[in-house]
Amino acid sequence: MKTIYLFFVIVALQLNTAFTQPTIVWGDCFGGAGADRPSSVKHTIDGGIIASGVTHSNNGDITSLNGNSDGWVIKINSEGTIDWQKTYGTSGLDNANEVLQTTDGGYIFAGFAFYNDGDASGHHGGGSDFWVVKLNASGVIMWQKCYGGSAVDYACFIQPTNDNGYVIAGIGGSPDGDMTGFQGLSDFWIVKIDSVGTMEWQKSIGGTSVDDANCIKQTNDGGYIIAGSTESVNGDVVNNHGASDFWIVKLNSTGNVEWMKCLGGSAIDLAKKIIQTNDGGYMVVGNTQSNDGNVTGNHGLTDAWIVKLTSTGNIEWQKCMGGDGQDYAEDLIQLNDGGIIFVGYSYSLNGDLTANQGGTDCWIVKINSSGTKKKKKSYGSTNNDRGYSLDIGSDGGLIVANYTEGFNGDVSGSNGWADFWIVRFSSVQNLDQIQNELID
Repeated sequence: MKTIYLFFVIVALQLNTAFTQPTIVWGDCFGGAGADRPSSVKHTIDGGIIASGVTHSNNGDITSLNGNSDGWVIKINSEGTIDWQKTYGTSGLDNANEVLQTTDGGYIFAGFAFYNDGDASGHHGGGSDFWVVKLNASGVIMWQKCYGGSAVDYACFIQPTNDNGYVIAGIGGSPDGDMTGFQGLSDFWIVKIDSVGTMEWQKSIGGTSVDDANCIKQTNDGGYIIAGSTESVNGDVVNNHGASDFWIVKLNSTGNVEWMKCLGGSAIDLAKKIIQTNDGGYMVVGNTQSNDGNVTGNHGLTDAWIVKLTSTGNIEWQKCMGGDGQDYAEDLIQLNDGGIIFVGYSYSLNGDLTANQGGTDCWIVKINSSGTKKKKKSYGSTNNDRGYSLDIGSDGGLIVANYTEGFNGDVSGSNGWADFWIVRFSSVQNLDQIQNELID
């Protein structure tokens, strides 16, 4: 196991007036000689970790490669040792974007498959298809399904639903096949499936330009909330502020649109992830190049942009975070105190950033429920390091999936060009006791 001890305070537990530090902190590189990039990480019910992404390697930790790139799923125990790893793909370009553990102890991932060979069947031809793969607890394929048409269709996110099925969100580019109602260059494409992958309904939402859905979550009322970006100014899209806006769409349980909101300014604004908050509203993170419209306080070229919405999509508050360089937010979770932690990466050395070891650094930020009281940490190497996904376990332990090109600084054990870099912050005893913790 390629273990390193990183920084000392990541998630602190306040007991009375004292802070208790985590006792075990490790970070491991996983991959081969090629470029390997994670997309998703989750805690598992056995206390371990499941991570997914893409690999271009056929050595190191990777034992096979079907084509130019494969989806790669890796199961790790709580100490950072690989339990199992598997590649999934065709003779083309394939990816595993989002993975989650299922109620039977297995796993399911959503991404894309490029051809009708290897592990994929039922491909529609043309470009890539949405690809959903159900695995058993050991990573063996139980079933797989392709959804799409004759052009490029790309699944970004999968979420379990309260009827034991799944909902998938991504980028639909096909005017045929499984996709109906196509409106432009690409649409938000939402696909609802049952527990064995049979399509129950699908919905195309967008205008005549580029509309990309990055995240979908089921809401407390049984409907769905979607976050992505839109360049359209027609069709389903109204009140676009400029080049590209955050586009937030609320659906009911059968896929009908209840409301939608464009958020942003006159430049490029891209939403990455959304969650429903404890108060029934929503929190969305992404990045912005704007400093007008809905956006205030931009520090430089690109800022992480965090927006708190009411249950009907109205802005409660918004926050730009970053420096005078390019700074990005990729994923977020909410804590029991109503605050959030987001992960991303940064080029900056000033503003909300206090350190950068070179290239881009991974970046974790804690904000309270009103968008203030920032705590943050940058970590990485002298090369490019990027935080993409995070999860918090029932014991309060935080896990982050990063991309690294590094071999120094906080990173060791590199396998090649770029690796999955999984960083685990040790358990705090009780998540309910996390207060204004995190990182200075």
